[in-house]
Amino acid sequence: NININEFTYIIFTSKYGVKYFFKQMFEQGNDIRNLKDKKICVVGSSTQKFLMTYGVVADIVPDEYSGESLFKILKNIIKPTDKILFPKVKKKSDTLYNNLKELADVTPIEIYDNIPINVNIDDISNKKYKCSVFTCSSSVDNLANAMGGNLNITCENFVSIGKSTTETLKKYGVKNIVQSKKSTIESLVQTVLEVTI
Repeated sequence: NININEFTYIIFTSKYGVKYFFKQMFEQGNDIRNLKDKKICVVGSSTQKFLMTYGVVADIVPDEYSGESLFKILKNIIKPTDKILFPKVKKKSDTLYNNLKELADVTPIEIYDNIPINVNIDDISNKKYKCSVFTCSSSVDNLANAMGGNLNITCENFVSIGKSTTETLKKYGVKNIVQSKKSTIESLVQTVLEVTI
């Protein structure tokens, strides 16, 4: 069990982090009153909107929706005495988390997992695609792992939601990447329309 009261910041990088954090918090008999003196930070607008469904307004949201942009803000205001709670996905390295550890005391809690689905690799490999769409780095890694460690897909464009996902695609040698202008689903959909119409 985590004692929420000892933290000065709580940082959410996805709506799943929000969902499972509040689930655990409520199960432990706490409610949003326990967050009254915490600085709540989120990476993007969809996480911000999802947080508001719990009646909580984020204190810090970067203009550019990325962990890198949030870190640029936090590095100027976080003190070494701050204690940061960082809900995160299981078994996944996080650049924002690693950077924050250099500034203050950060406690990660692994509260959700990205579980790969079973896919018919032959079905994917034998088709030609106008575009393949990736909403996060984990989706890239999971598909590549299912395909034996590569992304051998005949595809005109790989559409990425943001910088981190783009970098993960490049890790597998993908070159024809189109990155969404903003790291939002709305912007991603617009990007898909632009490359397919």
